[in-house]
Amino acid sequence: MERLRRRREAQGRYDVAALCLYRCLELLSQQRLALWGISTDRPDFAAALRRKPRLEDRYRDVSRAQGRRRFYGLPDRSFGLFVGYMLLAALDDQLVADYPIDQIERQTHVRNQSILAHGFRLITETEYDSFREIVETLLDRFFAVLATDRAFWEATYHLYNPSPPRRLNDTRERRQQTQQLANVSPAPAAATPAHSRPG
Repeated sequence: MERLRRRREAQGRYDVAALCLYRCLELLSQQRLALWGISTDRPDFAAALRRKPRLEDRYRDVSRAQGRRRFYGLPDRSFGLFVGYMLLAALDDQLVADYPIDQIERQTHVRNQSILAHGFRLITETEYDSFREIVETLLDRFFAVLATDRAFWEATYHLYNPSPPRRLNDTRERRQQTQQLANVSPAPAAATPAHSRPG
């Protein structure tokens, strides 16, 4: 995903690159919430409440600090990205400890205005750069919490092979490869008659 983002960024396709950044933000929060026994699809807070008995009160405080006028308690159905980060803040998770999570909501709002998300326009390079800065900061924090070198991890692990197989455009090369796969020695190429050669 990171390689895809970089390619689209280099091509100036900031809306597609921003989608990759957004998914990265989701994955970071989902991984941290999973350590508390919380799934974003089917939230169950039993394990988290055993460790943080006042979680609901803390979540209410975080919600109010983020300008939420109404509080409906801990989510009882699937929830989105920023609710996940508010929960992490309420849990005092290390990923967002002393981090102004309002910046996450502000920057994801810009992404949501993209025509590829929920909006009707393209993201500018300046908007994309601001969004990327937020994600890069959280990625650095994520690896710091894991006590893992980010550069080493990114160089070691990939979700897919970014290099497509080389296409065989030459007819003779394709024929030779087919013969090799069949364990048959390639036959010598027939000489072109002199009268059929181009002048």
